[in-house]
Amino acid sequence: MIHTPADYGLSSEVVSFSSVDGIPLKAWWLPDQPAGASATGPAPTSAQPQPTTVNIVMAHGRDMNRSGMLARAAFLVHNEYNVLDVDLRNHGESAGNYLTPGSREALDILGGVAYVRSRGERGPIVAFGYSYGAVAALHAAAQCADVDAVVADSAFISPDDVLKNVVHEKSIPLHFRILLQFARLPLLDRSSDLMFRLRTGVRIDRDTASALAAVRRIRQPILFISGDRDWLAPTENARRMYQEAPTARKQLVVIPGASHNTTSSGAMRPLYESSVLDFLAKNIDRQASAVAACIPDLY
Repeated sequence: MIHTPADYGLSSEVVSFSSVDGIPLKAWWLPDQPAGASATGPAPTSAQPQPTTVNIVMAHGRDMNRSGMLARAAFLVHNEYNVLDVDLRNHGESAGNYLTPGSREALDILGGVAYVRSRGERGPIVAFGYSYGAVAALHAAAQCADVDAVVADSAFISPDDVLKNVVHEKSIPLHFRILLQFARLPLLDRSSDLMFRLRTGVRIDRDTASALAAVRRIRQPILFISGDRDWLAPTENARRMYQEAPTARKQLVVIPGASHNTTSSGAMRPLYESSVLDFLAKNIDRQASAVAACIPDLY
């Protein structure tokens, strides 16, 4: 853990729940706390629901944990949003012995959605993810009408596209790029997919597991965020997903000078935060949400 909620003046509660496919997960429940309010005492319990508060289920990037999302969570909490900041499977304090490019992690987010409802929260729910967590957020929205909107920060179209970008990135050591070039060979692709299935029992279809496949199924509002210096998930990825999203309520924000890891930090932080808050204000009704059924697709 690189930060704690206390570092941001946030009250918090460590909570436990399971993903839709049964993996035990940990998260911080961070109740809304308007700017200037003090962090006193534990978060509200299910006996103290806040039915008109919007709830954000937040998902980090690969090789991170929930502490890496606290800066993003803090500005939302201080603007009267509840945040469930989740450790995705095989990260942080959550269980699990494998990860995917985001498609199965959608089931972690949907477990978070169910947990929010179990607390008695009746307000709208937003899936908010960064990098592979953004891919998970898109897949979650594609499978669950109870997700009212998506914020996808630095989402990549597919792992194959990421490998292609790494192979062509001159700042990556040459020997590493050569190894990855071999990994992209079709025979090795199929072999690695087979080995993954034999080890985990999980079959990953590369086409249906891509972020683009999820985007094409989403009818809820989507905010795409991209740094214009992101070579890992370049802005043309975000533009393509924006163009192919069937929803009319979509927005693309490009952060000038930002790389894959810096969209929400530095001098452009005010632009990032105001863009997210404006999108939520325009697309989310703070009145009680009509809770819809989720039908997870275990592809």
